[in-house]
Amino acid sequence: GAPRPSASAEHTRPLTLVSSGHYGRLQSLGGGQEAICMSETAAPAATAHVQGPIGQPRGVAFAIVLSIVTLGIYHLYWVFKSFDELQRHTGQGIGGVLALVIQIVFAPVIWFVMPSEVGRMYRDDGRAEPMTGWTGLWILLPIVGWFVWMIKIQGALNRYWESKEGSPAAV
Repeated sequence: GAPRPSASAEHTRPLTLVSSGHYGRLQSLGGGQEAICMSETAAPAATAHVQGPIGQPRGVAFAIVLSIVTLGIYHLYWVFKSFDELQRHTGQGIGGVLALVIQIVFAPVIWFVMPSEVGRMYRDDGRAEPMTGWTGLWILLPIVGWFVWMIKIQGALNRYWESKEGSPAAV
């Protein structure tokens, strides 16, 4: 069988990404033999996600008023831009084009995907998630639900982008 690392391994190297979500330590077993001990632990801080350019903070009231005045046209642009910025920054997510298509074809999906991606961005940055996909339930509240949802989403995006201003990724 495959060699197993012993408790008395001579040498242990730092965690290395072996495959998505799996990290391993290459351990010397002596006699020229080495084995990888697998783990599904979180990446160490030194291997945090590479961050791309930061997004643009937008006025919450501006986004709401413009969405209403343009009868939803600005909201379509906002969905595209927000998801595009999320994907460019994190390297993950559905991106602007797919989000726009989903918004046009079946908008309720976006109500849950958007807060989920915003929450994941915070989590991947080592911060507490200000929201999860469940935040999408706010939009089901008659009349005021969409306003609450927009305030929560754009507010969280603004706080995140503003916290990154001046960082190396912002340049």
